Amino acid sequence: MTGARFALDALAEDVVAKADRPDLLVAAGVRWTTKIVLFPVRFLFTAETGREGTNDAAAGHYLAQAQAQAQAQAQAPGAELVAAALGWRANSPSRDDAMAMLGDGLVPLYVHYLTDHIRRLEACGNSELARAFREWRSRLLLA
Repeated sequence: MTGARFALDALAEDVVAKADRPDLLVAAGVRWTTKIVLFPVRFLFTAETGREGTNDAAAGHYLAQAQAQAQAQAQAPGAELVAAALGWRANSPSRDDAMAMLGDGLVPLYVHYLTDHIRRLEACGNSELARAFREWRSRLLLA
């Protein structure tokens, strides 16, 4: 619940406001951009494993799932973006490459994360947070 509340407070407005403007994310700097990309992956990791995850552990877990899903011909939303963002702090991407990857992968990654957490929040009886996540997802899809 703490992670869900943090996501709403720290990420929701920025993600919705900039989802269709990857140039604004890139302008915010590589550190914030990678946080925007990797936070949902870390939240998913914690929800699935019960452990707090570093960026490396969470991204590795997500990408391993993405590879397994690809072999099963399922979708792994934003996997290419997650893999790229993991390296962006060490090797800053070109502006154009970052904007293209964010434009293609950010919304699907967040929709995946939000949908997963809506289900989890409903299952544990937290209808208030589930409703807030549904609203966030709706606003993101309209952006």
